[in-house]
This record gives sequence, C-alpha cells and structure tokens, in this order.
Amino acid sequence: MSQREHADYTSFYEDIALYPEVGRFRRFGELLAKKLYDDIEDVEDRIKVVNGALATCKSTPGISGSTILEVHRSEIKDCEEIKEPWDAYESALMGYFKTLCLGERVLKLPHQPPYAREYLGISRVFVGPPEDEVFAPTGEDASIYRGASHLTDTCSLRVPPEAEFVTTFVRNHAIWIDEKILDRIRACFSRRSRSQGRERRHYQHHRIAAAMDVVTCIIPSVLFTAVMFLLVAIGPLKARIGTIGGFGLAFSIAVKWIAGHPTRGEVFGATAGFFAVAAVFVSNSSNNTICQ
Repeated sequence: MSQREHADYTSFYEDIALYPEVGRFRRFGELLAKKLYDDIEDVEDRIKVVNGALATCKSTPGISGSTILEVHRSEIKDCEEIKEPWDAYESALMGYFKTLCLGERVLKLPHQPPYAREYLGISRVFVGPPEDEVFAPTGEDASIYRGASHLTDTCSLRVPPEAEFVTTFVRNHAIWIDEKILDRIRACFSRRSRSQGRERRHYQHHRIAAAMDVVTCIIPSVLFTAVMFLLVAIGPLKARIGTIGGFGLAFSIAVKWIAGHPTRGEVFGATAGFFAVAAVFVSNSSNNTICQ
C-alpha cells in the first residue's frame, strides 16, 4: 500500500479530464438498490405514524379524515401532534424520490468502451503482483477495473457518439494500429528506434471520424474507377456481368459499413444506382465496340 500512498497520479487524473471515457467509476448498484428499499420502508413507517396520529385526532375540529389521503395539509398546520410526524413523512417521501431519480441517472451512465479499457490498462495505476494486483488510486481489487465494464458494475463519465462499423472497429483497435502500423511508419521518418520507448497517445473520436471521412471519399472513387477499367479490359459479356455483380456486392457492403447508419432501403437504393450506372456503361462500351 506504500506505493499507493506515495505515488503521484496527476497525469492519470489529467487524462480523465481530457478523455472522460478513460476514467472508470463504481456505480454501487447493489447499494443503491438497498438504499431505495430502505427508503421505501422508511416512508411506509412514516405513513403508519401519521395515520395513527390522525386516527387519534379524528374528532379534532377541522380534521376531515383519518388517513393522509383524506386530510389536506392545511388542516393539520395548527395541530402539533400531527404536524411533526407529517413533516417527517414528507421529508422521507422526498428523500426517496431524490434517490430514485438520482439512481436512474447513475444507472444510465455508459459502460466503458473497450478501447478506453485498454488505455486504462496501460496506465500506471495498477500495482502489485498479478495475483494480488490493486487499483492504486482506491486500493481496490484490480479486477474491478480491468474486467468488462458491464460485468463489474462500473461506468464512464462519457462515451463517444455511436459510429458506423468501420469507425468503431478502428477506434476499438487504435492501440494495436498505433503499435503495429503507425509506429513503424513513424520509425521510418524518425531517428529514434522503436525499441527506445513509445509515447502513449490518445486518439479522440473526432480525429478517427475525420480520418474515416477521408477514407469514405476515397473508397467510392477507387471502386468505380477499378470497375470501369475492368469492364473495358474484359470482353465477354458474361464476364462483365459477373464483374459488376462482384463489385456491386462490395459496394453495398461498403455503404453499410462506412456510410454512417443507412437503412436497408438506402443500401438497396444505392446498390441499385450502382448497377444502373454499370449497366449503362457496359451497354455503351459494347455498342462502341460493335461500331468499331
């Protein structure tokens, strides 16, 4: 525990301030549930006390009933025997409602995304041997913060916006891509060798999304150019139709994976447009070949 007491985790806290999804916190859902049931029991007890007091004061002038639902609050403002337990009942009721609403908000906090869990895993906040590892800022068992968020009753303060398949895949594997691909590219343009250590990098969602926007602009152009070159180079009509079918399938998958969140109808319409343009191109190129 001495490591926990004397270590400085300023950089870790600063990372959470810049990238809230890296931070991981306990929900204490089971304790919240118990608190709600305890509050319900408290409210029920307060209701019984108030109803008992009303029953004994039923004959008091101005009090029209013997239960909370039958008596207006204004009727008991001058009756000290009832006013004090009534105020306690209302306080308990409002406390229950506050806990209920706050609990609803807490349980809606998002689970930590996989890529943020990887960033947390490489942070220097886990100390001790693997069999007795702890999360140093709190001294808790490390498994709470290393395991899947939805299985450990933990949450993040924020998660990035929902993205399409490819952007989500790149985001979740950003560390691997950085280590295995981008770091090799940097080494080619830098005098520092890869073995000299790496700087930990965070890739924010908007940067990944911007990169995927560029890729989205490139892929359709490459796809259409490639299919036109192949259609010009291929002579037999059946081979051309087969080529269009293969590229059409690739186009529809690309639309589904990288074009945001298109509906089935939008994917069908885009694919139909691709086949229509390709069919016109094949028809015109065939006519030109016959004329020649």
